[in-house]
Amino acid sequence: MENITENFLSENCSPEVHEILLEALNIITNVDEEITSEIDELIFGKINNVPHFELLTEVRTKIELVLFNIITRFGITLSSDVDIRFMINLFNNLLQIEETDQSEFIRTIIDSEEDNREAFIRIVSEVIGLDNSGLSPSEDDYYAKIYGVARGLIFKIYNNSTPSLESFGDKGEDIAPIVNRVRIIAAMFEDNNLAAIKLIKADCKLGMTFSAYMNIVKEEVFSTSDEDIAKNVYLIAAMSSDGAQDIPTFLLKELATYNSDLESNTAIVNKAREYSSMEASHG
Repeated sequence: MENITENFLSENCSPEVHEILLEALNIITNVDEEITSEIDELIFGKINNVPHFELLTEVRTKIELVLFNIITRFGITLSSDVDIRFMINLFNNLLQIEETDQSEFIRTIIDSEEDNREAFIRIVSEVIGLDNSGLSPSEDDYYAKIYGVARGLIFKIYNNSTPSLESFGDKGEDIAPIVNRVRIIAAMFEDNNLAAIKLIKADCKLGMTFSAYMNIVKEEVFSTSDEDIAKNVYLIAAMSSDGAQDIPTFLLKELATYNSDLESNTAIVNKAREYSSMEASHG
């Protein structure tokens, strides 16, 4: 059944549609060759029993659905009426984000944006570039077709744009004390359900800014009790490049950015002071 799908599309599509479907098929093949085989089997099983225009519709629907699911697995929620051209453009832009050398610009965008969707579309528009000529999806199309972006995708983009731990050594910085400190605090809290612990388990890089971490997990952090909020922000501050030195004082200034409840913030800072004393005794 070698090239059965490609041959079928070539014989039954216009050149323009053939090119689009082949590009989508190449994406699918690179992600999961088994699905490409399923499409081959679909065509092989029906090519002599079903009118070709009906089979073409079924194959195209299958390709579009698979591509939709692939993008969903990246953490992007699309509108139900999204078209195949847009999905191909979006997938290719995701690859370009991974390959771009504008890491610092990407981190600046993520640090300045609290909304994951807004941050992602800005990265695509300002770093990769979108064509507003009408020949390919525009920035307006991205806002219309993308309903949501998972914080995990933004974290992955930021993580990929952040120098690796080894690079800290190139600057004469010793990362070991930071790693050890984070381990001590995590063991001190003994709570694997904390959002900060999940960041660590996701192999996040140490030394990002406090706001970069919070932009990813703030919703989860502030949907819990003051005590759990305190544990999360204390550990995140310890991981960060700008909040680790004097965590209670740092949080006293920083919390108002994320939480307007003054009484709650006071309780969180008081807890942070307790954790600071506990950490000193563990050290």
